[in-house]
This record gives sequence, C-alpha cells and structure tokens, in this order.
Amino acid sequence: MQLTERRAGPAGERAVRAELDGTLPAAVTAVHCPEAPRRRTGSTTRCEAELRGGARVRLVVTHAGGDRLTVDLLDAVLDRAELTRRVTRALGDELDRRVAVDCDDAGSGAGGGAADADEGAADGTGRDTGAGGVLVAAPGETLTCTARDGTSRRKVTVEIRDVEGNLEARLG
Repeated sequence: MQLTERRAGPAGERAVRAELDGTLPAAVTAVHCPEAPRRRTGSTTRCEAELRGGARVRLVVTHAGGDRLTVDLLDAVLDRAELTRRVTRALGDELDRRVAVDCDDAGSGAGGGAADADEGAADGTGRDTGAGGVLVAAPGETLTCTARDGTSRRKVTVEIRDVEGNLEARLG
C-alpha cells in the first residue's frame, strides 16, 4: 500500500497517522518514528504505526519532494475474522466439501474464531487482544490454523505472501 501525505516536518507523525487511519482494519492510535522524516527528496525513515490494542505495523516514510511524504507498509494487516473466512473458503473449494477452520492461535494474537464454509461467517470471536481484531504479519511469515471436517482435524499452514495480505493455505 502506498499513500501520499501533504505535510512533512514536525507534523510528520501526525500526518502519517491521519493518512493511515481508515485504510487499515483497526484504528491507528499513534505513529512512532525514531527520527523526524527529513525534508530531502528521496530520504527515508522507518516508523511504526500503533493500532488500537497495541499491535504495531512497520512503515517506511519517504520524502517525495516539497511537503509530500509517501508511506509504505512493511507488514500485512489482516482482519482476523476475514483471515479465517478466507482460509475456510480456500480449503473448502480445494477439498470440495464443508470444512471448518480455526485460526485462534495463529500468529501473534490472531483469533478470528472458527468459520464455516457454508455460512461464510465467524462462529466465535476467539481470543481478542483488543487489537481491533487484527493480525499483523510480515510477508513470508507462516501461521498455523486447524481445519476440521467431521471427526478429523488437520493442521493448516498459512503463508502471508505480501503486504496486501494475499496468502496461501496448505494442509499439513
């Protein structure tokens, strides 16, 4: 995701926060940059956006000339319930049968609950860390979920492919 911001300088952290707010599945409560974004075109600064509940997303802020900044996410920010639904749908399609997936223990605080392929909605809320129901994961990171159909339970490995949240689910 790339976003453009009009204000740089001392208000840079507030400007980055304002630009990110509403674009992620959880509210941005703060932006932390170890140093203020420089006003030299092409200069970059690494920052973190803190989401409601404390989850942190890594960012790169680049000065784009004048008073403009671009903000690139280094992590995928996924709605936990949507993650569970997407994995459930993918496995149900692959196996051509009804499958329930539980990603409650996936990643750092994931807890989208179990989703049923026929219902397409979460059956429960799972563990909620107060992070707005989100999971933050770096591209290439793998998560573990559990799939069940009838009486069998199988491990599902979910790989986060990119910062847009594209993923691949594989039965283990």
